[in-house]
Amino acid sequence: MGALRQKVTTSFHTIANLPWRLAAKTECTKRTSNVKFFSVYIDCNPESESTLWSCDAIVEFRLISQKADIPNFSRQFTNKFNYNSNNWGFPSFMEWNEILNVDKGFIRGDRVVVEAHITVQKVVGVR
Repeated sequence: MGALRQKVTTSFHTIANLPWRLAAKTECTKRTSNVKFFSVYIDCNPESESTLWSCDAIVEFRLISQKADIPNFSRQFTNKFNYNSNNWGFPSFMEWNEILNVDKGFIRGDRVVVEAHITVQKVVGVR
């Protein structure tokens, strides 16, 4: 976990007849002010060739605490996913150094646990 050199993705899970997957990576770019961050994203229906679908959803990412006395860390957003915008998330979810700090409680044995809770509000163009 100390490196996370490449993006990691989950398998697809179907919610409201749409395929969703979680992606995580580290990012140290201009948009993160050249500070290394743990970044999390959600993909909705990324392999569809149809331009006729859309999905309004609320997504909450949770970084699960590995210590009983430390609460989970979460961030939430609302988005309209569609053919042109099928990916959204947080490039600056949490500073990488905080993830690696065992005292912060989010890493155990070189692993972190991230959950995505998705509430679909409206789907158009999907059967």
